[in-house]
Amino acid sequence: MQTRSKRLANNQELRFLTVRMPEEVKESLRDAAKERNVSVANLLTAIVAKDLEIEGYELPEPNKDF
Repeated sequence: MQTRSKRLANNQELRFLTVRMPEEVKESLRDAAKERNVSVANLLTAIVAKDLEIEGYELPEPNKDF
């Protein structure tokens, strides 16, 4: 079980990731999460996890300017 501080950190990270998304994308994520009865954070985590399992995909180096 996550501690309260860990959940807060995850929520802040999610806000940071979604702040630059167009409103239509955010709305689609909310709708998809609602359809699956999961949080947007859990839906995004599942999407990323699935994407990273693609054979031959390498995670790019972090952008230091970001």
